[in-house]
Amino acid sequence: MKKILLPTDFSNRAQKAIDYAVYLLEKHDCTFYILHAYYRNIGGEDAVKASKEGLAAIIKKMEAKKENKHHRFMPVSINDSPVNAINCTVMDWNIECVFMGTKGASAIENVLFGSTTMKAIQLVQNCPIIAVPENYDYDIPDEVVFANDYKSEFQKSELNPLIQICQWWNSALTVVHIASEKQLTESQEANRESLREMFKTVKPRFLEVPRSTSIAATLLLLEKENQHIGMVAMVYNKRSFFEKLLREAVVHHLVFVSKVPFLALPKAK
Repeated sequence: MKKILLPTDFSNRAQKAIDYAVYLLEKHDCTFYILHAYYRNIGGEDAVKASKEGLAAIIKKMEAKKENKHHRFMPVSINDSPVNAINCTVMDWNIECVFMGTKGASAIENVLFGSTTMKAIQLVQNCPIIAVPENYDYDIPDEVVFANDYKSEFQKSELNPLIQICQWWNSALTVVHIASEKQLTESQEANRESLREMFKTVKPRFLEVPRSTSIAATLLLLEKENQHIGMVAMVYNKRSFFEKLLREAVVHHLVFVSKVPFLALPKAK
């Protein structure tokens, strides 16, 4: 039984992420924890009531249209900030993955320029987060891109969620190296071969992509040239390739208009 967390603020974008998660996992036995966070000291008892009633309405709708009898929907109403509530629920219920809706067309743009999603990626412990664009016309991802620079060593435990996600959907995995140097160092080559070994169960393809004006622009070009890409994945930590992407976007005010979901994998502590 998979345990999936679906935070909501009762917006259309949150509902889109809920629908996407249920669609992707339609053939799996799952418990979906639908979470709403509120501040009781601001809204008082009305906030408590609104939270519980809103969750009940969502669950009633999801139960009415579910096609898998092994899908269960559980309400979680917490008096706390959204990120703290997500973190507590992940730990309390051993959540395997979090799906979060993002504003606008681009999950990565929303993550890069600051949001509850970005805060969750930074602070939620030991759980992958999938950011889903509000206007994403969802489908099973034919291909998942794992982007990195081969400068970091990864542990198998960090990559297991990505492997599992590819296996859930029978998605092809492409490991993309965005080259900023003419040739790999010995350390980079060793890290690439380590990835090859850790990903061997999903038979990945390795792709070298010359860097364009920026990392983000290069990923965008890759996505435009390959319509089969249904998700982009990276491992997050403060000294990672992901962090370079964040700094780059802020400094150059890059509007990265990727329209596919973004999977952030937590770095092992």
